[in-house]
Amino acid sequence: MEFLMTYGWVILVVLSAVGVVVHFGVMNPSNFEEESCSFPIDLICSDFVVQSNSGNGSIKLVVINSLGDDIKVSSIIAINSDLFDTNCSWNVSGGVLLENDKNLTFVLNETNGRKGDLCKIDSFYVGKNKKTDWDLKLSWYSVNADKKFTHPVFGHLVAQVES
Repeated sequence: MEFLMTYGWVILVVLSAVGVVVHFGVMNPSNFEEESCSFPIDLICSDFVVQSNSGNGSIKLVVINSLGDDIKVSSIIAINSDLFDTNCSWNVSGGVLLENDKNLTFVLNETNGRKGDLCKIDSFYVGKNKKTDWDLKLSWYSVNADKKFTHPVFGHLVAQVES
């Protein structure tokens, strides 16, 4: 019986230590995830940055068109459910021309596509070495087609918040 009590205390101490490590995020899998940005088709996200400036934030994406045809990008929306359902968006009536094999930089700094309603990215995440997870939706249509033939493309972004 004494044997079980001695090793019982040791097991309790080890479990407590593991609990403390997990609680403070040392073993958080997102700390080991690489920063990335991707779309499933021939639209390439070649560079990206997520920024917070006193709570007002922006997401900058550099997108390359490898579809084989010129397109017009009409909107991009980024949603992060971890940051209290934060969403950042960019949209232009009539779309912006993205020529084949060219790139454009898009700055998502509005909420719900409303001018003046700024994207809120909490500055709490700046310098914490925590990565944020974003679901992306890019809407585009061919320059040879009408806007009503818009195609949504869903992507994913994992990035640290910078100041």
